[in-house]
Amino acid sequence: MKSEEFELDSPKNLKDLIRTFSEEKEAPRIDPYLSIQIDNIVMVLNDLGQSEVIFEKNIRKLLDLINSDEVKRFKLGVEILGKILGFEAIQPKGDAVLDGVWRLRDRYLGFETNVEGICIAPLESEACRRIHGHKKWIQENVPFPDGATIDFIIISKKNMTSEDSLSHANDLFHINTSVIREIALKTTIMLRWILSVFRKNQRQKQEDQIYKIITSEKLTYRDIEEYFKT
Repeated sequence: MKSEEFELDSPKNLKDLIRTFSEEKEAPRIDPYLSIQIDNIVMVLNDLGQSEVIFEKNIRKLLDLINSDEVKRFKLGVEILGKILGFEAIQPKGDAVLDGVWRLRDRYLGFETNVEGICIAPLESEACRRIHGHKKWIQENVPFPDGATIDFIIISKKNMTSEDSLSHANDLFHINTSVIREIALKTTIMLRWILSVFRKNQRQKQEDQIYKIITSEKLTYRDIEEYFKT
């Protein structure tokens, strides 16, 4: 395995990470999106490994990738972060496509990244215009049910958008690289907490434990979308 790869099995197709949650009346489920997110986190935790050594190695690898200013490593970090947070995450292939897609049923987040640009320049309108092509790519290349929503996130070191960019900004949001790196750090803390709880309380269902923790830590899918959109 190459050094930059993360020891987490990648799905063979976009359906591998999504499964139907078994009906449990006692489980404190709020909505089907949250149920799928929690189920996916359970599977990811199993892939990360119950061994503390392997678990910590994978956690450090995530932080190394997401904190890198090298484009390929950063994009891989974004993809892995999405999977760990319970989304179905892929990194499309090709030069003209967007850099990443996170999916939860019919809710999509598309990513374009720029970690090499200067911090003080405004976000280019050209990057915003490319979003229209990215939307078409998602609709044509991944399962796209009726009523599905797509929001696009541009991740860069820049802290502002140009006035011209705003005319292309429907369903388009911008965050600084520092924001997603903070989310990644918060996610690793959450994972350690979940694993610790699993070891101490093996009687309670894992799904219920995860529900309580991601709600407390504000890392449900709704919280994550809010981080990107505000």
